[in-house]
Amino acid sequence: GSRERWQFPAISVETSVAWRQSPGLTWIAAAQAASQRVAYRVDSIPEFDPRRGEARLHLGVRHPMGPNAGAGADVAYDARETQPGILDARASWWGGTERLRARVDLESAHERPSWIDLLTPTRTREFYPAIQSSPIMLTRLLRSGDPLLKPRRLAGILGSASVIPRREFRLDASGSIRRVTDDFGWDLDAAMTGDTLLVASLARTRGDGWVSHASVGWEIRAG
Repeated sequence: GSRERWQFPAISVETSVAWRQSPGLTWIAAAQAASQRVAYRVDSIPEFDPRRGEARLHLGVRHPMGPNAGAGADVAYDARETQPGILDARASWWGGTERLRARVDLESAHERPSWIDLLTPTRTREFYPAIQSSPIMLTRLLRSGDPLLKPRRLAGILGSASVIPRREFRLDASGSIRRVTDDFGWDLDAAMTGDTLLVASLARTRGDGWVSHASVGWEIRAG
């Protein structure tokens, strides 16, 4: 059978700068730019080999609210050739004492589908069983990406905290709850038609919903 292969060689540059406008206000700016080739080959033959440009601009501000506390805000614009631009934003607060540290973030962020999600060509492969007595005489596998997938948007609150009851012991906890819009992923469907098994692996839109997570960890230092 033929061998499929993806390649993503890229050239990128990035820069950042921070300046303090006053003792209570620090500005941060950053820029990233990249040119990436998206190559898909079957054996040694390139099926497509386009080059895509992308860039991200970020501006943030930090405001100290004490020796161990502060607040910040960030906005970023993400641009990718052939796709619409997206805007991300985050507001943050953090604080701490000798034994307690905490951080809370309100954010609206996006995750773009990968080039594999978008550009995997529609292909059908057929496989015959090695055992002739098998009830399945033919397996037909369909795989396809979706060039119309949109970036998923995640909007909500994230938080983390650390408690240090003793010098050698630290307890960490984190959690989040966010609204997901335009979620996407790969679905696997299977169906029997007579003696033929049909299997489809498809990149699809999964709609909107909510996601959450919670975790607890600890660190013990011996000696």
